[in-house]
Amino acid sequence: GLGGVESAYTPVAKHIAHGGLDTITMNLPTYQHSHHQYHRDHLLHPERLLAQMVRRITRDIKAEYGDEPVDAAGHSTGAPAITQAADFDPQLLHSVTLWQPPGLTKGGIVRLATRIPKVLSSGLKSRGELGENLSSLTHELLGEYAGYVQNIPRRVLEAAAVSNSDIRAPLTRVRSSGVKAAAILAINDAFFPVEEATLSLLEAGIVPIRLEGCHLIPLAFPARLAAAQLMVHEALYAA
Repeated sequence: GLGGVESAYTPVAKHIAHGGLDTITMNLPTYQHSHHQYHRDHLLHPERLLAQMVRRITRDIKAEYGDEPVDAAGHSTGAPAITQAADFDPQLLHSVTLWQPPGLTKGGIVRLATRIPKVLSSGLKSRGELGENLSSLTHELLGEYAGYVQNIPRRVLEAAAVSNSDIRAPLTRVRSSGVKAAAILAINDAFFPVEEATLSLLEAGIVPIRLEGCHLIPLAFPARLAAAQLMVHEALYAA
């Protein structure tokens, strides 16, 4: 999520790590051969490319740290990625936690594009730590985002298409396969309406945690989001 910028998740990752969990963030590749970049299947289903990266990184984690349970959390476009990964290989992940996921509400690239100003506006209004984190991470954020979008038009189209994907059926299959699932929503999310997302999650058997915040909550309220994730983690392992 957040334009594929890994450092945008540094604040929340640090809070989660301080809570006692080994935490790894995913850095999207910026250079790809054209035959990978424009594979016809990835053009039609770009979320599968992101899911493929999730699977590879999970296998690397298991190879490095042993066959311990791996729990994945995905924000925005990251949510369809981890859902698709768990749907493709249910044995790979112990759980998935969706942070403000697309794919649960009415899509449409035009509809999503018109919401971008509201997302930015709500982020500025929410205050929190957004300004502080943006200031301290400006260099990293700009550098990583420039690398992410250098593969225009595929990068921009990829984000739009993934945000427009429908994860309701895959999410139901994931839960029925034994992978645990949870969701954390921001009440003031201007991108993906929280009420509509909540109804879809309840239909899938998931009761979401709803936090005060906006779509940029990983940057604006990282401690709040991390506390919710730690609570989810404890509940998933207690169940």
